[in-house]
Amino acid sequence: MNKYFKRLIIALGIITVVIFSMLVYTIIKAGQTSSKSSLSEYDTLFTKQGHDKLVHFGTETSQIRQPISNYVYDKRFNVFVYKVILVKDTNLKNIITYKNEGLSLFKNGITSPLPSRNFKMNLKDDQSTLVSTVRLISAGDSIVSIIQNDHIFCYYFKFNKFAISYNDEAYDINAAAANSNIPASVVFVKKGKILYVILMTVAEGDEEFDPKLLYNIVQK
Repeated sequence: MNKYFKRLIIALGIITVVIFSMLVYTIIKAGQTSSKSSLSEYDTLFTKQGHDKLVHFGTETSQIRQPISNYVYDKRFNVFVYKVILVKDTNLKNIITYKNEGLSLFKNGITSPLPSRNFKMNLKDDQSTLVSTVRLISAGDSIVSIIQNDHIFCYYFKFNKFAISYNDEAYDINAAAANSNIPASVVFVKKGKILYVILMTVAEGDEEFDPKLLYNIVQK
């Protein structure tokens, strides 16, 4: 009887955790809204030449993190833009680090898929926090640094997996490909205490693009 009672208690505990997780997930999702209108704050990050081939597909806003916008460039590349707030206004060299190494992508926590093909990419649904450090990790070909100065960093890389994280916490964005190196590029633009993250990925896994493509369409 005691064994049966213990099993019943464990089962009820598991059910409670599942229901609570679903409730939290529902609350978080309920706080999200989608808009077809682009944000002028994000639009101004791109050059006029960039806008000639850039189409805004939608912007997600929520109560727990800064808005994220999805664009398509030249009908071939996905471009994602969002921002984080820095603890202080400082040189990007004091904030950003990158590594080319193996990594295990997180499985815990609630994530939302970002549009992608031939690979999976997710954005963590979590409360926005002030950021003091940014870490880019890629497992695949070596990361190429396109530019590094006080206010803009740009990297090009081919990944099997990659992730961006803040404050040495769990990955904020992560992606994994089945069996090939997928081209991607990321630009970090700092304006005061706001850090904009602009990520370009291919729509098709076997697509290629100029390592400087994203950098060339971003306002300097």
